[in-house]
Amino acid sequence: MKKHYLFTLIVGFAVGAGVASIPGGGTADPAHSATPRFIEGSTIGIASDNPKQHNVLFVNTTDPATTERWPPDRWNAVDCSEIVPEGTKAVALSSLLIITHGRNPAIADLTVAVRRFGSTFDNSKNYHAQTIEADASGGQRTPDTIWVALSSDLKFEVFWTKTDEPAYPDGSAFGINMNLFGYLR
Repeated sequence: MKKHYLFTLIVGFAVGAGVASIPGGGTADPAHSATPRFIEGSTIGIASDNPKQHNVLFVNTTDPATTERWPPDRWNAVDCSEIVPEGTKAVALSSLLIITHGRNPAIADLTVAVRRFGSTFDNSKNYHAQTIEADASGGQRTPDTIWVALSSDLKFEVFWTKTDEPAYPDGSAFGINMNLFGYLR
């Protein structure tokens, strides 16, 4: 039996308004419906050792191992089954999007989108997080928080893009540090 290092807070209201809508399973796909539905639940879990967060994705374009594990410009599956309990419907994520600008004077751009694993709704161009840096001597650190629905096997997907540049230090370095800090069941 897995140990879950999250404690449970029972709440008496639906937490639908901030949760991503999902297609299938009796809910509407926002690309094909005028009235999307939302996931509802009665239990929210947050880390008992808060503010500890559980890292689910880390990208640093100066480290090839991370971009091989989480390549840009495609949907990447993120498995949360070792972190959240069975029956979890959605997770709360916080991210830090990072740009360290290189010597080239180009605009550096980094975007992130998430969706339920297995969804056919392609929102990769309708990203929820973005950071941009135009100053060749500058850098950006942009925080982001979002809820994302999970598949029944406790997965979601992430799609990230960056401007196509030469490797750092001529081009910019990009990073994403994404952590799970809560769940809805």
